Amino acid sequence: MTVYHLGNRVFYDSKTGVKLWETGQVDYVDLEVKSYYPMKYFIASINPETKEPVF
Repeated sequence: MTVYHLGNRVFYDSKTGVKLWETGQVDYVDLEVKSYYPMKYFIASINPETKEPVF
């Protein structure tokens, strides 16, 4: 029996190893550090065509 694993991203606490959040099988976009100011802007969504955040 062959088992295929699809993409999955797991976020966890780096000190305790406790899983915080798991994305499952979804698309994602990694944003550059300091590419936006999170205290000033809220990411409402991601443009599926350009893969850019919509603030």
